[in-house]
Amino acid sequence: MNAFLSSFMLSCQRANALSELRTHRPLSLTQHVQLRLHLAVCSACREFERQRHILDLLQRQHLSADALTQDLPNADSRDLVTRIQQHLDSLPPQKP
Repeated sequence: MNAFLSSFMLSCQRANALSELRTHRPLSLTQHVQLRLHLAVCSACREFERQRHILDLLQRQHLSADALTQDLPNADSRDLVTRIQQHLDSLPPQKP
């Protein structure tokens, strides 16, 4: 069982990339489980998530109501998701 769980563990770098990716599209079930497991054991990443959430809330409050209703153009959004995915793919493979 321990080897099974360790195969799901992420590095902090990969966890942060997945966290950013999930703000733009849903994660796969595996990615979601890996991120939740990592956050359960990594206090530094939990704190990072908490701070990022606060910054997101402050940013939303700062923006006008009109600006909030305007999404990124589809091309920009797709480009951002593609760049995040490429970054994830470029990270070294996880060691079981």
